[in-house]
Amino acid sequence: MTKIMILKSFELNNIDLLNEWLEISNMLNSKLKGVDGFGSREAFKGSDNKIYCCAKWDSKKQQENFREQLEALKEWPEISANLARLVDMKTMTMQVLEVL
Repeated sequence: MTKIMILKSFELNNIDLLNEWLEISNMLNSKLKGVDGFGSREAFKGSDNKIYCCAKWDSKKQQENFREQLEALKEWPEISANLARLVDMKTMTMQVLEVL
C-alpha cells in the first residue's frame, strides 16, 4: 500500500482571521483522531502569509473515505460556509504526494 501526503495551501481572506481558521483546523484534527489510515496533520503559516496543511494517510482511498464522511456530517454545511468566509478559495491548491 502506498502512503500519501495531501498538501494544501491557501490564503486567508484576511490574516486577522487566522485564529478563527485555527478553531476549525483544531476541530478537524479532533475528528481525524482514530480514523482508519490517518497518520498525522500539521498546519503552517509561511512568510508569504499562506497557510499550508499537510496530512499523511496510509492510502488515497482512506483519505477519500474520510472526506466523504466529513461532508456527510449534519454540521458540514456550517463548517463549509465558515471556511468559505475565511479562506480565499481561488488561492487554494492541493497536491497528492507519494511518501517515499
